[in-house]
Amino acid sequence: MVMVTDKGFYISSKLKKTLDSYTYNLKKDWDFVICISGGGQTRVGKSVLAQQIGYYMAQNIGTPFDVSNITFSGRELKEKALSSPQYSILIYDEARSALGTDKTMQKVSRDLRDFFAECGQLNHIIILVLPDFFELTKGIALNRSRLLLDVYTNNYIKGVGDNEVLEFKRGFYKVYNKRQKDLLYLRGKREKNYGVVKPHYCDKFNEVYVIDEKAYREKKKISLADNKEEEEKLGKMEKKYRDRTYILLKHLRDDLGYTWAKLSGLLDMDYKNIMAMVRKVEEERIIQERLKLSIKNQKILAKPKSTNFDFNNKENSISHSPDFVEWWEAQKNKEEYL
Repeated sequence: MVMVTDKGFYISSKLKKTLDSYTYNLKKDWDFVICISGGGQTRVGKSVLAQQIGYYMAQNIGTPFDVSNITFSGRELKEKALSSPQYSILIYDEARSALGTDKTMQKVSRDLRDFFAECGQLNHIIILVLPDFFELTKGIALNRSRLLLDVYTNNYIKGVGDNEVLEFKRGFYKVYNKRQKDLLYLRGKREKNYGVVKPHYCDKFNEVYVIDEKAYREKKKISLADNKEEEEKLGKMEKKYRDRTYILLKHLRDDLGYTWAKLSGLLDMDYKNIMAMVRKVEEERIIQERLKLSIKNQKILAKPKSTNFDFNNKENSISHSPDFVEWWEAQKNKEEYL
């Protein structure tokens, strides 16, 4: 371990040589992408390690590095890359909650793909921080990135007897060079197995913040809130267009007699995907109709004068109401129609 920079933190001598090689070659019209993952886990110290190596390389090159070099969205990363001095060190710290959806990760991948397509020639070093290396697209994981640092915790038993606890200690990482990283992605992605390829070496780091920790946490908090709001807007927009597409398909099928094959050619989509989308919308509509009928009957039950209402009576129950039976039979007929 070697103490580096004015912040007084330590970096592995092996990792230092690798980072020094990147900063040395950067001005010869190179750019580099480093991935820092957490083996599928969150809260293991990925961001601290990313900030440390980012600060170290920035000092080597002589470019500024502070909380503004840490970005939390593809849009912010692009804006920062275009406005920063050449040979800057930029961190993309994937800001999403532990319960982030697949759609969120799809957007992250799309943002990164667009960024590298437009800004890959700016001679920056980009550090990607995300929980799971296998969530990256193949193009970024294999072709764009050069190094993977997979951060993990070690567990230690403390106390004795009934007072025994397991302590989770941060500060450890595994290093995969270009060849090992590529093999890990190809062999381990299917089952998200980080054990299929032996790392080049393992090392440790100190939990030392090299930037204003309070400013970093506040920036990340704001970004998480913004991303959540954006995800909700995208979800509503997606549902809106899906429902409109359903209405159009229903018109083409029912009124104009289009076959699934013809619709498949028209939309340039596999007919199975079209049918799956149609079924999804209809299932959502069934749920909504049931909910409306349930609320309607609950209101009837809530009325003081409705003492003779029998919810179990076929004439009164939701599943036997004339409107619902007629509508439900139509849905069952559609299964055969599909």
